[in-house]
Amino acid sequence: MKSVDRYTGLRKVFRWLLAGTVMELVIAAPAHAWIIGERGDKCYCERGTWTGVAFGVTAALWLFGPGAFLMFMRERRRREGLV
Repeated sequence: MKSVDRYTGLRKVFRWLLAGTVMELVIAAPAHAWIIGERGDKCYCERGTWTGVAFGVTAALWLFGPGAFLMFMRERRRREGLV
């Protein structure tokens, strides 16, 4: 089995989590808009699509912090290789 350093592993996990969050928002946001436009607030599925949008936005905001940290660590690691 191939050994992976912690920065590479964290980067891969971050990318998959961010890709999944973006995919969730790409599906949930138009579905929510369509349901509200067609059926209004009376449809029970409106609650589910709203939950998907809310969780997607929350996950995206949560991922921004570690993403910024990983970018900082990547640049720091590059500079260490140059010195």
